[in-house]
Amino acid sequence: LPICCLVIAAHSARAQCTPRAVVIGVSVYKDTEFTPLSHAREDALAFRDWFQNKTRCGNGVASAKPVVTLLTDDNAGEGAIMQALSSVLLNASRNDEIFIFISARGLKTPDYTSGYLIGYDGLRGKLHPSGILLENLRDALPSRAGGRVLLFADISRDLPNKNDIVYN
Repeated sequence: LPICCLVIAAHSARAQCTPRAVVIGVSVYKDTEFTPLSHAREDALAFRDWFQNKTRCGNGVASAKPVVTLLTDDNAGEGAIMQALSSVLLNASRNDEIFIFISARGLKTPDYTSGYLIGYDGLRGKLHPSGILLENLRDALPSRAGGRVLLFADISRDLPNKNDIVYN
C-alpha cells in the first residue's frame, strides 16, 4: 500500500503546472536619440497585474501560483532581457506555460535580414552589438515537448522625423 501512495503522489507532483512570465516594458532609453515610448512601461505593468491575478494553466493540470519576472526601463537592458528569458525557459518544467510580453522599440536595417529588439541600453548607430537580434531571441526559445510558450509583442517601429525602417 505505501508504494501505491508514493506512485500517486509522484504522478500528481509531475502534473503540476506553473504559469511563468517574462514581462518587458521599455519607455525610455539610455540613448536619447530614441524618443520615449508613451506607454510601454505601463503596458508591461498592466500585463503583469493581469497575469498575476487571472492566469492559470490551460493544459488541464493543476496550476501553481503564477511567477513573474518584470523588467522595465533601465532594468531592461540587452543582457538582463536575455538572462531573464534564458533563466525562465531553462528552469521551466515540461508542464509549465511560459508567457513573454514585450513592449519596446524595434528596428530593421538594410544590412541585416532580421530586425532588432531594442532594450534600454540599445545604441542607435550600433544595433549589432547593443540590440537583440530577432534570431537570437528566437533561438532562446527552446523546442519544448511539453508546455507552451506564448509571445505577446508590442513593438514600436516608428521614429518621428527619422527613416530607420528599411524593407528589403
